[in-house]
Amino acid sequence: MNNVNYRHKSTKNDDINKKYFDERRYQRLVESYGSVLTKEQLCEVLQISLSSLNSYIVKGVSIPEYKKLGPGGSSGRIVFPVENVVSFLSNTIRIA
Repeated sequence: MNNVNYRHKSTKNDDINKKYFDERRYQRLVESYGSVLTKEQLCEVLQISLSSLNSYIVKGVSIPEYKKLGPGGSSGRIVFPVENVVSFLSNTIRIA
């Protein structure tokens, strides 16, 4: 996989530049994956490896907000709501 990073688009005035949400991208992802994405599906969308995604999860950077399902602790299954993925993609820039 390509070594790709994503960074939040910086704005000088966040009050003027509210977060952007791409409705068409949302519809395409829901049609393709349903309401949540697994880690593997998110890797496909972001074009990154699973090991990179796992690293980002541990570091807590460069990924959409996620939810842990199942019992507490570190053994829960991680899913990414489509809304969070679209918001992340719509408000970040891809750096190759």
